[in-house]
Amino acid sequence: MIAAGAGPKLPDIPGLLEAGFLSNETVFSLTEPPKKLLVIGGGPLGCEMAQAFCRLGVHVVIAQKEPTFLPGEEREAAQLLSGSMVRDGVEVRLNSTVVAVRTENNMKLGY
Repeated sequence: MIAAGAGPKLPDIPGLLEAGFLSNETVFSLTEPPKKLLVIGGGPLGCEMAQAFCRLGVHVVIAQKEPTFLPGEEREAAQLLSGSMVRDGVEVRLNSTVVAVRTENNMKLGY
């Protein structure tokens, strides 16, 4: 799922278009939760989607380029959010960039 702003901005990640992806506008068309979800972007939408899907039982990894979530917000609030997501079971990857996406055995892989 791409959550890199108020509207979906397609990041330049090799293989993303070919593999397909969800955005904050299309994720609600799912009829059942996926087993795993990589959320690209740690702003308000990305954090909200990561925590919500984790609470639905989905294994969620969230990748954020910045050293904290919610860039531009109060650092203490971002740290509280990060701790809450970790306690919920979200795998947090700060200072991380998704460099490619590929499909293998009907599974989309971001790395």
